[in-house]
Amino acid sequence: MGKCTVPWLKSEVCKEIEILNTDSFISEQGLKNSNAKYLNPNTTLIALVGATKGKTAFLKIKATTNQNIGGISSNDENIVLNKYIYYNLKRMYNLIICDLGQYDMLNLTQIKNIKIPLPPLDIQQKIVSEIEKFEEQEQRINKEIKQLQEQIETNFKNIKGKQKRLDEVCELKSGNFVKASDINKLFSSELYPCYGGNGLRGYTKTLTNDGTFSLVGRQGALCGNVHLVSGKFHATEHALVAYPKQDIDNIWLYYQLLFMNLNQYATGTAQPGLSVMNLNPIEISVPTIAEQKKIVSAIEKKEVKINELKEQIADLPKQKQNILKKYLE
Repeated sequence: MGKCTVPWLKSEVCKEIEILNTDSFISEQGLKNSNAKYLNPNTTLIALVGATKGKTAFLKIKATTNQNIGGISSNDENIVLNKYIYYNLKRMYNLIICDLGQYDMLNLTQIKNIKIPLPPLDIQQKIVSEIEKFEEQEQRINKEIKQLQEQIETNFKNIKGKQKRLDEVCELKSGNFVKASDINKLFSSELYPCYGGNGLRGYTKTLTNDGTFSLVGRQGALCGNVHLVSGKFHATEHALVAYPKQDIDNIWLYYQLLFMNLNQYATGTAQPGLSVMNLNPIEISVPTIAEQKKIVSAIEKKEVKINELKEQIADLPKQKQNILKKYLE
């Protein structure tokens, strides 16, 4: 079949971002023998199926895809700018999804029937220019967040200490079963948060724990994920609760479990899972309790900065929407 050198796009790439590269490739022969098609740079992508259905992306490279992605580009950029099309379709996500009705996928006829405002070219240019400034700001903030997160992990892993088995550091115990019918989606004052293998499932009348604990997902493709939970809550049998042993800081333990990439120890294929028996013998480096607290203090300072940056990002979509409203409404 030949080497796979042709860039290939799946519908999952449509996450309201610019596509600068791809990890997926097909061969030239595969391209010829399929219904795949080339899309040019500056094309707006819209997912027609799957979890990202209705979401968009802006293609910056030449790449191929199939019928799971629609490609929209301007016939004449002297009339309508490609980036202007992208920003409009991006903001119309909720409207596009609402128009689906009972159907599970979008089709090209629906895409072709979408109407967008068409102001003069100079107004389009202003809209694109102003939104791009916010997107550049968003990219800078995301880069800074990533750097801080990498610093936290690198610094944590570089700390030396005494080698101990995981079961010398904490006891991992499964939570208690609760019927799905007893889990409410809405919170009320008489209910407690209920955590399963992938985080919060809802709220229930029973509780298993009161305090601050690390929860490790025990079953499923995402097993090994770690959440830090505080207060009164119910952990189900699909979560492992980590009970720290003597001279182990609870928050340090959370980061230790987080950075261990516990998913690598999962067994089984159809339903991957973690066995406490397999986790207990893992050896880790454990600093003194005083050093653990210093590590946590340093991390928390960086986490404060990360949260401040995330708050800045959270406000950017609204600011971009306001630009469109300013010129189009």
